[in-house]
Amino acid sequence: RPESVDAVGVLSEWARRRPPPLHPPEKFDPSLLEPHAPDGLLLSLTDRVDAPPCSSLHAVALLERAAAARPADATLALRLLRFHASLRSPRRAAALYDALGIKSIQHDALSHLLLPVLLRCAAFSRAHDLCRDVAALHRDA
Repeated sequence: RPESVDAVGVLSEWARRRPPPLHPPEKFDPSLLEPHAPDGLLLSLTDRVDAPPCSSLHAVALLERAAAARPADATLALRLLRFHASLRSPRRAAALYDALGIKSIQHDALSHLLLPVLLRCAAFSRAHDLCRDVAALHRDA
């Protein structure tokens, strides 16, 4: 049963067995643009981590490693963005949002992931910019 899986334990084992990624920019591998099957398992397990902050930090560390190995994977970036937002880390959440290259209608669909952490952490200037982008989309429509 999925509910009985010790997600934190599995994540710990995952971290122990998976070496940190080493992908210098000059040796970029185009296969990084393709979905990577083990990352699906990592995403599934991190989806179950909702308990103590230390579990969330552990999940973030593993997701950061996976995202470093697969910089073009939007699914990993979105999961990381949600974790950083829940941990009230507005700078990293905003950096991930920017790295996604969100344009146009995507602001309307995804700004809800970033706006709450910006407001909670008093990043009002950045929150204003984000709201301006969403409003501009509707003004131009």
